Amino acid sequence: MNAQKTNFIQLEHTLRSRDYKVRNLEFEIRRTDEFKKRMEAQTTKQPFEYINKPYTVNIQQNKAELQRIKQKFQDIETKKINQSRLKSIELKRELQATQVQATNMFQKEYDRKKENRNLVYELDWQRNMRIQSAKMYKQNEQIKFSQGISQLKQERAEELKNTIKQKVQQEIELRFNLMVSKRAQSAKK
Repeated sequence: MNAQKTNFIQLEHTLRSRDYKVRNLEFEIRRTDEFKKRMEAQTTKQPFEYINKPYTVNIQQNKAELQRIKQKFQDIETKKINQSRLKSIELKRELQATQVQATNMFQKEYDRKKENRNLVYELDWQRNMRIQSAKMYKQNEQIKFSQGISQLKQERAEELKNTIKQKVQQEIELRFNLMVSKRAQSAKK
């Protein structure tokens, strides 16, 4: 009699633990589905429509879907990187053009004054020109330095975003694969 009672208690205990595991799995599935929806809503203007499918999911379709989401993230990141590179190239070209214009202006002014003034004024003007060109060079170097720092900050921020997104995607894949394997195990039982 006691053996039957203990068997019954053990059976009841295993049924409760299985029920608890099933509820936990369902909660995890809901949580991952909501997370996927949020991620897709961030990447696209119109989120994908989800159809409530039974839990026996085709693994290949889900892997393809995850790959598509990854590809969208990578496309967005490459667009941002290319845009920032193009902007930096344009700024460098503008800086070089202004440097050329400034040197041309100084050269023209120098030639005009050289013809009209004597040697003392000429030497004085050369000294002033060196001071001004040194100032302009210093300003240009400061501009280059600040642009370089801002570009480095942007690249660092983009690298951090990429690593965070990759970790999130890996976590999604791991949880999804774990959910599918647990479902398969529970289906076998």
